[in-house]
Amino acid sequence: MNIKLTMKTIAAALLLGSAANAATITFETDESGFVQTPSGSTGGAATGPFQSGLNGVTFTIDADTFGLRYGSLSLNGESRIAITQNNEGLGVNNFNPDGSGEIDGSGSNDILVFQFSSAVRLTEIIFESVSNNDDFVFYTPGQSPNAAQFDILNPIPFDIDGDEGLFATNFTGTTFGIGAFGDNDDFRVSKLTVAAVPLPAGLPLLMAGLGAFGFVSRRKKKA
Repeated sequence: MNIKLTMKTIAAALLLGSAANAATITFETDESGFVQTPSGSTGGAATGPFQSGLNGVTFTIDADTFGLRYGSLSLNGESRIAITQNNEGLGVNNFNPDGSGEIDGSGSNDILVFQFSSAVRLTEIIFESVSNNDDFVFYTPGQSPNAAQFDILNPIPFDIDGDEGLFATNFTGTTFGIGAFGDNDDFRVSKLTVAAVPLPAGLPLLMAGLGAFGFVSRRKKKA
């Protein structure tokens, strides 16, 4: 073992950490590779785990309703609620008196909560069934405030149905929710783009390189 080789190992770890891979998770049933969710009521339990497309990272999806006050979001823990899915993506049916199957604020405020097995960086949300006045609530548990309301931005010009929109973000964590607040808000979640978080990806290799570098240093001192 030599110092040059060890430094190369450390550099490789840093490069591995900085070159985070990304994956687009598709929920549209008319596209290949989509995530298939169960039909009917999920009984208040999360469904999954599903493969994210990132190495070793899985995720679950939970449907719920929520209350929002002064930026604080409270999940209601619904026991009779369903995740819906069609060729435009995921929605929620809360049976109160929600018949659209979309994520909406009619009757109760619907939300889908996504939980990943390890931290990811969420870079983009694609919505379907969007109209000009739609906005959404983004929920981040443990944050203060833990919810914020956003417009669904940048209509996609080549969308055939004319009802697709996107939102670019830079959220990093394991859990987030996408919900609707208000009677006029209704949409589906079509796709999510997530990336691996750089540092943990290269950390084991980096620690191994640093340990080897320390071993070489100790041997040189003894010599």
